Amino acid sequence: MSGYCIYTIFNKINGKIYVGQSNDHKERWKKHIGIALGNIKEHAYPVHKAMIKYGIKNFTFTVILWLDSRESCNLAEKYWISYFRSNEREFGYNLTEGGGGTCGFSHSEEAIQKMREKATGRKHKPETIELYKKRRHSEETKKHLSEIQKGKMPVNIEQLKVINIGIIRSEENRKNISEGLKKWAKDNPDKVLKGEKHGMYGKNHSDETILRLSGENNKLAKIKEREVIEIREKFATGKYTHQQLADEYGICRKQAGRIINCIDWKHVPGNPPQNIKKRTHKYDKISRENILIIIELYKTGEYSQRKLAALYNVSQKQIYCIVNGKINPEDYK
Repeated sequence: MSGYCIYTIFNKINGKIYVGQSNDHKERWKKHIGIALGNIKEHAYPVHKAMIKYGIKNFTFTVILWLDSRESCNLAEKYWISYFRSNEREFGYNLTEGGGGTCGFSHSEEAIQKMREKATGRKHKPETIELYKKRRHSEETKKHLSEIQKGKMPVNIEQLKVINIGIIRSEENRKNISEGLKKWAKDNPDKVLKGEKHGMYGKNHSDETILRLSGENNKLAKIKEREVIEIREKFATGKYTHQQLADEYGICRKQAGRIINCIDWKHVPGNPPQNIKKRTHKYDKISRENILIIIELYKTGEYSQRKLAALYNVSQKQIYCIVNGKINPEDYK
């Protein structure tokens, strides 16, 4: 018979199968054999490597279906590859889902590593680089490309938004980006959008926009509103420091302070602490009366800061703050 056909190459030893299509099945089988034997200089696919390994005599070539057109043949090839599951390494030798395309194909890790090693250190020739630098699109080409891109940008922006949601960059990555932007700004001062050149110059976000980007609505927020309330309530008890709360809720000390003082998360009900006494943590060991005594003793000149620290069992730094007026006695009981 003549026309398009679907054929199989079956391994009688391990049961694996290959599904293909052709408009001349006899020549196609000869070509498979020629590639396996090395007589035809074409890339050897898994089916050819298997023929070399197990011997051509252990493979059978069978036409399983005749068709009238290439389109029908493509559809049938997809069906039979799916039926035999021959694109799965465990069952067959096909690399794709069939139909004349490369859908479903993926390189093995070994192949990827080989390509990576081959490409490492590869550079364009100087003349090639110069050629690309001099190359410019014609006005007609620019207009054509512009027409093609019209209407696509909003889709791309949405895709970028989705791609970047939740990305947390490493410190090294952020540093590299920062240095790169600084270098670019230094080399291109005319392109830096500052002052009146900036699109947001003289503009402010509306209250609605600010609310939409604040608190839990911000996808990069590390804590929830209920945790903000907890942080403020715990600090108000006087039993927690900024650092202790920062460690407990997985944020930095500076951020904890901004939350406590209602600089951040303003929309969450709460008031900044008033007259918080510094004697609220475990390191405070001194009273108002002792502070006044320390000041008087230091004025006599008979006691050094080190002696006073040892006498009252506090740090020398705290004595320094007391005698230099950096600690207000009125803040202590």
